[in-house]
Amino acid sequence: MEQSIRIDVEAPVQRVWGVLREVERRPEWAPTVTSVRRLDDGPLAVGS
Repeated sequence: MEQSIRIDVEAPVQRVWGVLREVERRPEWAPTVTSVRRLDDGPLAVGS
């Protein structure tokens, strides 16, 4: 089974990525997330 959701955001890609890469702040805007902690340093990338 595969499931997906599409959300169109009216903002520049750079701004959207800027918000998404601050993973520790997700509880501020995602009510179902209670905490997030990065397990590595450096820029957010595939595998981090």
